[in-house]
Amino acid sequence: MHNPATPTSSPDRFALSSLIASLTLSNELPEAYPQELIDFLELNASDEHPPRRKLSDQWTAENPMTPFVEKGITGEAAHNVTTYWKGVAPFAERVGVQPGEAAVILNGRVRPPSPSPSFCFVRAAP
Repeated sequence: MHNPATPTSSPDRFALSSLIASLTLSNELPEAYPQELIDFLELNASDEHPPRRKLSDQWTAENPMTPFVEKGITGEAAHNVTTYWKGVAPFAERVGVQPGEAAVILNGRVRPPSPSPSFCFVRAAP
C-alpha cells in the first residue's frame, strides 16, 4: 500500500504514485513488468528533469508505460490520478498507513508502516 504524502490537484507528472494510479485505473498494471517499474524508478524523473528516452530502451509502443515515460501524467489522466489517491486515502488511514508512508498488506494483515518509505527489490536466483 502506497499512500502519497499529499494528493494534490497537480501531481508530479512523473511520480511513481501517478504511474501506479494511472496503470491501475486503465487496468494495465498487470501488463507492466516489475523490472520496468524498477527501471522507471532508476530514471529519477521529475517535472524539472523528464526522462530521456533512447530508441534502444524497452519502452515500445505496445508497452502501457510508454506514454507515461514520454510525457508523464497530463490532462484528464492527472485529474483521474488525483481522484484515485483521494479515494484511497480513507482506506489507507483506516489500516493505519498515514500520508507519505508505505506498508505491505498481505492476507488481511498490515505490516507496520515504515517511517521513511524506501523500496527494496529482491531478485530471485535463476
